[in-house]
Amino acid sequence: MLGKIIQAFVLELYVVTLLSGCGSGGDSGTITETNNQPSFLAKPTGIYNVGFRDFHFQDNSRCPDVFYQPGVNNRDYSPDNTNYCREIMVRVYYPTSQTQNLGSPMYPPLVQRFVNIATQAPNMTESDIAQLYTLQSYSTNLAPIINNIQFPTVIFAHGGNSSVQEYENQIVNLASYGYIVVGVNSLFIGSYIAIPDGQIVLADENATPTIIESQQTADLEFMYNNLTNLGTLSNSMNLSMIGATGHSYGGGAVESMIANMPGKFKAAITEDPFYGDNFSKGESVVINGYNLPLLKMLSGTIGYAPKTLGFTLTYMLNQNNYIMGMAPSNEILWQGTYPFYTVHSEFSDENTLKNMPGFQIINDDYLTYTGMTLWSNSPSSYIVTAINENMVKFFNYYLKGNIQNNPFSSCIPLVNNTVISCGPTQYGPY
Repeated sequence: MLGKIIQAFVLELYVVTLLSGCGSGGDSGTITETNNQPSFLAKPTGIYNVGFRDFHFQDNSRCPDVFYQPGVNNRDYSPDNTNYCREIMVRVYYPTSQTQNLGSPMYPPLVQRFVNIATQAPNMTESDIAQLYTLQSYSTNLAPIINNIQFPTVIFAHGGNSSVQEYENQIVNLASYGYIVVGVNSLFIGSYIAIPDGQIVLADENATPTIIESQQTADLEFMYNNLTNLGTLSNSMNLSMIGATGHSYGGGAVESMIANMPGKFKAAITEDPFYGDNFSKGESVVINGYNLPLLKMLSGTIGYAPKTLGFTLTYMLNQNNYIMGMAPSNEILWQGTYPFYTVHSEFSDENTLKNMPGFQIINDDYLTYTGMTLWSNSPSSYIVTAINENMVKFFNYYLKGNIQNNPFSSCIPLVNNTVISCGPTQYGPY
């Protein structure tokens, strides 16, 4: 039982993903005290406070949804969606002038996911479980958006078995620097996502990588075409400066979207992008470059798949294409064996949540069961800084258009203990 519980919890690690067939600097703010309650999320470092609003969309061009199973998951669709068309939940993060420290409670379905895991893990105490319910976000629901400014807009895609709300360490930080981030929750690909009537929809564990990639890409493209349908928030979007970013399956979907929609995006970032069936064929894989500014961020588990399944991975980088690896050297980044310097799931909020007592107990249980830890020993502050420094400076240069110097032009890492490679070049094979 413990093995299944823990395996579900770390599905976003490449180790578990492949075996199961499923798919800026300064104050890191790892723990911030408010009313004697630690946040366990990274405090945003930009000049703006952050608000959010939730939206529900229905894509009537996909009816019935490819994930619909008659008589099995009818309840996972809204009651008025009688044709079982594709539904998409969206959370938009944006700058607000409203005074705040910690804002709204953490997304309840995400908390419920953590509680479900914790209650079944050995050695978990009631106080550790109770602490999960105190988690708060650094964003505030329905806070007023700053008027009379149009902000660059970034579409965000989550990884498999996850949700947009599990990436607030990077999303809220980006919004605090003057961006509107449109987080696209893909039902049945992500997990623990609530639809408007309160039903919590889980991931379809039987979905193939091909279906996951195609449907998440379609969700992102649908949202791009509906950026003007986000109420008053749309008025504050600079739709001439649109970027995209995503993690794991979401990273692969972002790359598919920008390939399908040439000229629509000014820049993109992908984090440990997962390329579906390519990683399961056991052949050498070459990932082509892109004709727009693109930054790939890689964790220390990136080498696991090639080393384990016996293929090599090569990235072709075009002009203004970059790779940033979260390790002191390429040799450590691509070692492909445990212990990893950084891990796949640490792009999500698990990077700082792992400091909670309950998460540490889960980690200890996993160590007992497998001989491995769930997360790396790298400090949360280092990982947050590595992700957010690169993300903010990349988008500031390529989306804001008012930054004079390209921070990547010298091809020197922006953060200690990271590596960088800059195109045009061939990176790998590894």
